[in-house]
Amino acid sequence: MCDRIDVKTAALSVGTFAFLLHLLWVLIVAAGFGQALVNWKLSLHFVSMQFTVMPFGFVNAIVLLIAAFIVGAGAGALFATVWNHFSKR
Repeated sequence: MCDRIDVKTAALSVGTFAFLLHLLWVLIVAAGFGQALVNWKLSLHFVSMQFTVMPFGFVNAIVLLIAAFIVGAGAGALFATVWNHFSKR
């Protein structure tokens, strides 16, 4: 069987990864390229839908980054806990 996963390390790793991905999105929106990116991504999937990227807001950006970290950390901790439960020797 595989080794156990440290729950805190998994939580910090996945939380940080989620934070960094969302930080990239925040920077794209702040630079004014958010709508173009959404339109391009949807067109790659042969989808035509009306989504509007809202103007950049500092408070929304901070809330998004905090929420992304918390949800990512929770997902990482949950994954490690389940992994450890099923990998008992």
